Amino acid sequence: MNRVPSAGLPMPQAPDTRSWLLLAIAAATAGFWLLCAAAALAAVLPDPEALKQGLTDPPRVIEVVEPHATRTRMQRARYLGWPAVLVLDHLFGSAWRAPGTEVEFSALDGYVSRIPFQRFLDFPAFLVFDSADPPGRFTVDVPSQNEKSVALGPYYLVWDNIHHPELLADGAVGWPYQVSEVNLSPSSLDNVLLPGQMAGRYADDAAFAQKYCLTCHKI
Repeated sequence: MNRVPSAGLPMPQAPDTRSWLLLAIAAATAGFWLLCAAAALAAVLPDPEALKQGLTDPPRVIEVVEPHATRTRMQRARYLGWPAVLVLDHLFGSAWRAPGTEVEFSALDGYVSRIPFQRFLDFPAFLVFDSADPPGRFTVDVPSQNEKSVALGPYYLVWDNIHHPELLADGAVGWPYQVSEVNLSPSSLDNVLLPGQMAGRYADDAAFAQKYCLTCHKI
């Protein structure tokens, strides 16, 4: 049986075509801005000349012990680039410093290196684009992979392991080369490795896996 409205109360009216159109436009607009917000968390790196125009500091020379070059002898190399925090601030503002954020560096061949944001605040890292001596020879020999003159560009993430020798023990972990894109993502430590009540018991093991495994691989 049909429900009869109470006296004096208007019958509910279905939205007219104009109302539906306004709702659709509002939903589409909200979706557009959500997509824009998501896109802002990924950035294709511009070429060095374009990046130079957007940054306030000129590129500087950074000397490091090159971990890719050899495992038996410490070989130094000098590169030209910018502090990573300066580049990340330019690309993402303060978003990359949010707790639980990993910075993803994507290489031309699809390789992805994931590094917790806090590491960039603890140790000086540099996004370099050329060799300083001599300029133009932006390559490295990688004996562990039987490769010579491996191209490092467009960008190479290096760490100041000379003034921070504790970084030498990490070898080439977190030193991605041929980097073309930078993204932000939630931490794999909290979201993948330590679900539920596992944090207290396995925190040390998970941190180890995050540093040495999930910098390259992803679950």
